[in-house]
Amino acid sequence: MYARGLIMRKVIDILNEKEKEEILELFEKKQAMENLAKVINAETDEQLFQNLKNDYLVLMNEYTAWWSNNSEIKGWEKGNLFIDFSTNEVVMDE
Repeated sequence: MYARGLIMRKVIDILNEKEKEEILELFEKKQAMENLAKVINAETDEQLFQNLKNDYLVLMNEYTAWWSNNSEIKGWEKGNLFIDFSTNEVVMDE
């Protein structure tokens, strides 16, 4: 456990490289789509916006499924979990 600012953080697991690559790919796609959504909208390009929206929903299902499956298999505690990609650690804010 370590402190970062006023938030206590607890390392609850360390991912192997395959697990890290799986969630990193989903995370990067999520970030890219969220950034794209900032510059396009339904008024400027309705079809592109609709495609982005549909793709984002599919991606979020995959992203959520990754977290749910790993949490269940590995018995991760419920809470505000995130991955520190530099260390492969699954970390929980307390």
